[in-house]
Amino acid sequence: MLVEQLPSTNDKLVVAIQIGNVTPDLIFACWVMPQLLAHWWSPKAVVDPRLGGRYSLTWPTLKQTLQGVYSVYDPPHTLAFTWKWDHEPERADPLRVHITLETIDTDVRLTLVHGTYSASAEDQDLRIDHHLTGWQHFLPRLDAFCQGLHRNGANLRE
Repeated sequence: MLVEQLPSTNDKLVVAIQIGNVTPDLIFACWVMPQLLAHWWSPKAVVDPRLGGRYSLTWPTLKQTLQGVYSVYDPPHTLAFTWKWDHEPERADPLRVHITLETIDTDVRLTLVHGTYSASAEDQDLRIDHHLTGWQHFLPRLDAFCQGLHRNGANLRE
């Protein structure tokens, strides 16, 4: 599936992807279980999956780490977290990611809002050239990974 950029503003990036034949529980788990995150997003993940819990995602070959705190944790419907790279300067208002999962027939529509960006050229470059491009790369990987889990009859309770 392709990532669709929904109407966005200069301060927010909004994208969506429709993932077929899987449950919201499976998709939610792929965002918060380190052993699942490693297959589609970050090779190394440390996660405290709860409201107020912290996460740390590391790409060792790039020597970069993304960190944040879960500000909304409502499985399997909504997940929100702060977004801070270790190599970027501190922001007065940290970026946030907000994910909603909505069941539509046999599919799940994942909508992701990333922001809030300032009007600066650097933030607009970050919004389009980095984050939009990044989500267009990683969300199809999430879809493919979920499809593989579904085909193999994965049981998340094991």
